[in-house]
Amino acid sequence: MTFLDNIKQGCLDGWTKYKILPSLTAAQAILESGWGKYAPHNALFGIKADSSWTGKSFNTKTQEEYQAGVMTDIVDRFRAYDSWTDSIVDHGKFLNDNPRYKAVIGETDYKKACYAIKDAGYATASGYAELLIQLIEENNLQSWDAETIKNKEETMTTANEIVKYCVDLANSGMGVDKDGCFGTQCADLPCFVAKNWFGVDLWGNAIDLLNSAAGNGWEVHRMPTDANPKAGAVFVMHSIAYDGVDYGHTGVVIADSDGYTMRTVEQNIDGNADALIVGGPARFNTRGFVGVAGWFYPPYKDTKVKQPIATETKDEINLIKEIGTFTVDADVINVRRAPNLKSDVVATYKKGQSVTYDSKGSANGYRWISYVGGSGKRNYMAIGQTDASGNRISLWGMIK
Repeated sequence: MTFLDNIKQGCLDGWTKYKILPSLTAAQAILESGWGKYAPHNALFGIKADSSWTGKSFNTKTQEEYQAGVMTDIVDRFRAYDSWTDSIVDHGKFLNDNPRYKAVIGETDYKKACYAIKDAGYATASGYAELLIQLIEENNLQSWDAETIKNKEETMTTANEIVKYCVDLANSGMGVDKDGCFGTQCADLPCFVAKNWFGVDLWGNAIDLLNSAAGNGWEVHRMPTDANPKAGAVFVMHSIAYDGVDYGHTGVVIADSDGYTMRTVEQNIDGNADALIVGGPARFNTRGFVGVAGWFYPPYKDTKVKQPIATETKDEINLIKEIGTFTVDADVINVRRAPNLKSDVVATYKKGQSVTYDSKGSANGYRWISYVGGSGKRNYMAIGQTDASGNRISLWGMIK
């Protein structure tokens, strides 16, 4: 099998799972690895292993073009993998986990995708986008895109696909930051779904989404109504913030409602004091209809939903001994009795204040530090968000 034969299915799967064009993935693999000949430890894409990476890694020489036309030799640390397939999967995940690549995700024009990934800073080479485009056209890789991006009728998404995505997101303790602003806010989830699966940019805050959906011709139900939201609906409710503004709140319904409650997946419901700044990951929730303004449905091809397994947050954490000091950079961070943002608050630290800790760990989508308080009981403070593997996504202060 040729190099392209070996990576094709992984590239096609990358569109299905992460909405990264197969042609872009393949062209980057060719360029970064020299057709697979220079891929030590199966690293096809040369993704650097920063301090948040907890997987395998290796050091090697590379070149960077910090000044146009001038190549500088450096030694850097890169992510390592067990197979090319693992490398391709992590490539899509890496782009999705980093908000600066938001213009790449879901882009269906390979030329725009190539320029977007260069503009986002993936590589320092000045002609990087042009090289990718050349590789795509010379190898007819755009035909791979055509295999996955069919006509609109064939690619219409089902409600089951969206519900499964939201449930998987909540099960992983992760969230999506569609616009790269203020972390994982509630509106980022339905807006991410609208853009990545339906090609629609919904506008406004959560409270504006009903009007935005209606403006796109989507089915909208406004309260009062005799209808009940079904799985796959996006609900919108009133929610007044501390500054007196009704920004609203939103989430995705994951089971047909009985008219009394809704089973949902929502972002930013953990109750952290700096929620408007950093948001919060996707969580399962059950809520009534008080304050609900209505709901809407994207144009699903099929509304039948097979209920996936949902899990809840747990208080379990594997602590690693480490003594250090954390200085808060958010407005306020709460200290809790358990590593769960629904746990009791036992203390608070404001911006600029520091806390000394004796251990750290990851749980429920957050990085935690821990120490024994004056009561003799162990306390926990969330200091940033992590992905499903515990790799750091954000940090709300400085560690020394």
